[in-house]
Amino acid sequence: MLYEKEVCDQLFHINGYNRLLAELKPSSVEQLAMVLAMMRPGKRHLLPICKKNGFEFIKNDIWTKNDDGSYVFKHAHAISYASVIIVQLNLICEQISYGYS
Repeated sequence: MLYEKEVCDQLFHINGYNRLLAELKPSSVEQLAMVLAMMRPGKRHLLPICKKNGFEFIKNDIWTKNDDGSYVFKHAHAISYASVIIVQLNLICEQISYGYS
């Protein structure tokens, strides 16, 4: 459901990025956190590498400080946001299962 536009548009911090999520297919909280970090300008240069080779190829570079000292989305923040997204996704699943609107 994470990759469906209608669901993705309801989720905190990733609404509007359903195509990117569908392309990268994060399958863990850690990978979703990496996607959140790559959405930031400071780490966008890692997107083509991740698309071509997968999350393992960017794992060592995603949380490092930029050479120019610019702000980097921190690992703890990304994990926290990814966790919130998972909670929201679970709530949406419950709403669907129990017929809430």
